[in-house]
Amino acid sequence: MCLGEAEFIFYAGAHWKEFDYKTGFKALLDSGSAEFIYRAGMLWKEFDHSEAWWIMERLIDDSSEWRGRAFTGKRWREALINLWKTIPD
Repeated sequence: MCLGEAEFIFYAGAHWKEFDYKTGFKALLDSGSAEFIYRAGMLWKEFDHSEAWWIMERLIDDSSEWRGRAFTGKRWREALINLWKTIPD
């Protein structure tokens, strides 16, 4: 996490037996890598999809592909449905 490399942070969260998800999540969002934010949302045991989606919406050009994939990925799709249900009419 000290390196701030999104790919390393993602793989650590996906495969290490012990991982600080809170710190890793913040570092991953700070990296601005839509690809690895999306991937972490698919594999990490702990992940705040609503916060990650907020960041991905602001990475307009860099995240369009990954936002699109979120609609087909099971974990992302379920998280987005739950997020949208909380939006007041």
